[in-house]
Amino acid sequence: MTPDRATRSASPDDFVAPKAAHPEHEQAWRELMDVSSEPNVFAGPEMIGAAAGSVAPDDWQIAVAGSGDRFEAVAPFRTMRAVPLIGPPVIETFWSDFGPVGTPLLRNASPALVGRLIDVLGRCGSVVRMRYQRLDGPFVAALTAATEQRGIALEVTDVHERAQLVSSTDPEEALGPALKSKRRKELARLHRRLGDHGPVSHAVATAPSDVTAALEDYIRIEHAGWKGEGGSSFAAEETRRRFARAFVSARAAAGAVRIDTLSVAEKPIASLITHRTGDTAYLWKIAYDEAFAAYSPGVQIVRLATEDFLADPTLQNVDSLATADHPMINRLWAGRLRMGTLIFATTASANRQAARVTAIHDAHVRLRAAARSLRDRIRR
Repeated sequence: MTPDRATRSASPDDFVAPKAAHPEHEQAWRELMDVSSEPNVFAGPEMIGAAAGSVAPDDWQIAVAGSGDRFEAVAPFRTMRAVPLIGPPVIETFWSDFGPVGTPLLRNASPALVGRLIDVLGRCGSVVRMRYQRLDGPFVAALTAATEQRGIALEVTDVHERAQLVSSTDPEEALGPALKSKRRKELARLHRRLGDHGPVSHAVATAPSDVTAALEDYIRIEHAGWKGEGGSSFAAEETRRRFARAFVSARAAAGAVRIDTLSVAEKPIASLITHRTGDTAYLWKIAYDEAFAAYSPGVQIVRLATEDFLADPTLQNVDSLATADHPMINRLWAGRLRMGTLIFATTASANRQAARVTAIHDAHVRLRAAARSLRDRIRR
């Protein structure tokens, strides 16, 4: 018996559907997100619903292991070319610049359940690409076991590290050099100097109405700075503004957003948006008034939020969502997440096709990196 036939495990109830085919799908989907063995706030219906057609394509589907009213595993995905316009088709699981985590939702991270998800995805294609995966997490461990059992080659690429706050450890071990000893005293001094411009206050919005107001402050601060000048702020495009409002308001209704605001003389000068699901939080967006740059307002607001994170016994870790070697957050938090892209076939007979997709993917990444390097040299 071939590995392909011997290990297929999809249940008759497993299915593929448009992202919001029926109301009961959304309820079951949201329930799974709240209990997933490896949290991912960006794989839920609020993110997909807000992003699709605004900051992401509109043709997302969901691969579901489970029945209509109880999901065991969910992977939002779409079918696309390995690179724009060329290459073989791939099943791309959801990720976004506004949500760089691609982990599917699973009630338990077991090889058997992951195998069912592979089989459901296999109904739509033969090669899967999953970006922004936590390489040391339970999902990747289960996927590694499931693919080994099936004789499927699992390709790992784009490996990098990004900062995280491990709040379950000793606070001193969780903090990076910029929040320790001499530097922490310097930040406290700068915070006191802010008082020369008026009373300094730190507010945390969690109630939906407060979050709505605080989000508008964030949008204004962000657009007034370098992101606004570069056209990458939420306010630079109406579709981005609508996305931000829709996603944040949906999560606020679930009590799963906090927005920290640092103000001087009642004027907001820094804003930090954090999402949460389960025991994991995500440092989503930060902006500050560049007129106060000498006082490190961005670092100040992360410092204040970090103190709250470390004091919360229900919080295990906070993902910075930052790029590799980020100059600010890497100095604030000592923890690191190993991230990468996974490419694999849905059956062993398609291993060669998956290897070809990996080669095309890697070549495209190298080409884009070279183009960015050339652009930066020209700008200098």
